[in-house]
Amino acid sequence: MLMQQSNTMKQAGEKLLDLNSDEAAREIAMARQYSQMAYRDELHAREQKGIQQGIEQGVRQGALKNALETARKLLSMGLSVSQVVEGTGLTVIEVEQLQSEKTN
Repeated sequence: MLMQQSNTMKQAGEKLLDLNSDEAAREIAMARQYSQMAYRDELHAREQKGIQQGIEQGVRQGALKNALETARKLLSMGLSVSQVVEGTGLTVIEVEQLQSEKTN
């Protein structure tokens, strides 16, 4: 196993020397390396964008859930639809739906 690794390292070293002595091959290798780096950077940027979008979506969903819970409490306390709309930022339709759920 060690002998095989040593032979592989020797072959890699020889290949590196060959590439370094050939200007065209070195340029191709550098272009390939830059292309791979750009691809990885693009993937990372897209991943970060997706994570950020997920966080923002979670925050919006949490805010809506909180507003709905607050609206239910305010309706149960007897506040009017317009007061609940003003207090929670929900739409009249959303509050009316909550009110109708409460009566059903």
